[in-house]
Amino acid sequence: MRARRKLVMMFAGGGLTHASGGVGTFIRYLTDEWTTKPGTPEVRVVDTRGPGGKASMALHFLKAIGLLLSWGSIGRIDLLHIHLAAYGSALRKGVLILIGDMLGIPVVVHMHGSNFYKFYADLPGPCQKGLRFILNRARYVVVLGDDWRQFLISSIGVEPDKIAIIVNGVPGPDDIDRSRAADRASCRIVFLGQIGERKGVPDLLAAFQTPRLLARSWTATVAGDGEVDEFRAAVAKAGLQDRVSVPGWVGREAASDLLREADIFVLPSHFEAMPIAILEAMAHGVAVVATPVGAIPEFLTDGQTALLVPPGAPDELADAIVRLIDDGDQRQRLGCAGNQVFAERFDISVAAGRILALYGSAVRPARTVKSAGGGPGRIAAAE
Repeated sequence: MRARRKLVMMFAGGGLTHASGGVGTFIRYLTDEWTTKPGTPEVRVVDTRGPGGKASMALHFLKAIGLLLSWGSIGRIDLLHIHLAAYGSALRKGVLILIGDMLGIPVVVHMHGSNFYKFYADLPGPCQKGLRFILNRARYVVVLGDDWRQFLISSIGVEPDKIAIIVNGVPGPDDIDRSRAADRASCRIVFLGQIGERKGVPDLLAAFQTPRLLARSWTATVAGDGEVDEFRAAVAKAGLQDRVSVPGWVGREAASDLLREADIFVLPSHFEAMPIAILEAMAHGVAVVATPVGAIPEFLTDGQTALLVPPGAPDELADAIVRLIDDGDQRQRLGCAGNQVFAERFDISVAAGRILALYGSAVRPARTVKSAGGGPGRIAAAE
């Protein structure tokens, strides 16, 4: 009899099938990549939050529990891959992790959420112990960088041999043609992400208003969801509506079009995990201005592959943007260097292959997978 392919259930917060955030974007990229490869698992994506308010969230979460119990109890799930962030996501996903463990289903927990550190620090002691217990019930816990790994070990108490570092990935464009951007006299600046304080958008608007930046020739597109109407009003109040466009959320193709025409990509976040938008900018060969938060300084080096400025520092942000406006050679150099990092580490095929390798290890009896770098207790999926 022909063996059934592996069935992977993937649960994620943040509205995996409905929302426009980075986690959902990454998972769509991942599953699209797998559909092009032979022998990959069958993937069933279940959204635990949905597009609506609290009532919709409750219904989607109860549906997720029902599907897990019904499919898991009759052996239709070989592995449960849960995407976990802070606050309500941790509570909901903790329930699913425990159910999966109860049913004997190997669980892979994928950590997201830029503010997880603060969330954990603010938890009462008993809740911290509960989260430690839940995470240690997983077969593997996937994190985005070494800083996250050290945090899980030293602060939460996750067993080191359970932790796998697998970075995010995005698909690259079919071609990169920077000639039109290089020939323009006026620079085009692009921001992609949630419009609000966490992503540093107020800092960006303050930087746009500095005299030295106003004296240069540039236009900007600030695209994303979040506080869109409020930011449009702030742009108009600052008298920048002729320079700064705010289209709201844009889809994948429109975002790619913006990056193809961009000279500078800027993301002045206060908190991050591993932002998909930066990886997309690197894939398009755009010079990046960002902040050294989350895993960003683990893959971008100031002055070599990007310009990094402190979070919450509009003046330094303006200085970095001015430097790139004034120096086309530096823009090109940083864009090319960032694109090389993307090709080596962040193409979606790399992440997809590593996650599949981790799945293979997870469905076998638990064991330590040796790191490619030989580090003790670290898990790294095979290349």
